[in-house]
Amino acid sequence: MSELADELQMDVGNMSRQVRLYYRLQDRDRPGRLDPQAIDDFYAAHALVTSRTVKNYPQALKQVLGLSDAPVPAAVVTEIKQSLEDICDSQVRTEKRLNNIAKHFKLLLDRLDKQSGCDGVVSEDKFDSE
Repeated sequence: MSELADELQMDVGNMSRQVRLYYRLQDRDRPGRLDPQAIDDFYAAHALVTSRTVKNYPQALKQVLGLSDAPVPAAVVTEIKQSLEDICDSQVRTEKRLNNIAKHFKLLLDRLDKQSGCDGVVSEDKFDSE
């Protein structure tokens, strides 16, 4: 770990804290030696910090591990809202069509009942729309 701290230009105490955080974020026990994935993740976190993409190592580690909450761009939010409105509109149109079909079906059943001489064999409440 001290070699990695030297390569990342960190003091050993800070590196030790970041390693504890790394494994705590993953809900894993810290092994005696850093595994290759952890080393790769620390290099990636270091690149984020040195490029000023993030402010500090905890944020960098969260981002590398996919645990950060990045804000959603406004354009994406607008697009999602529009899609949801389109879905709602489509559901309303579909409901109206289904209600119309149910009414026509009920009328057809009523006519068939009258022609065949049956008196209310089919319960009307099954076809009523709310």
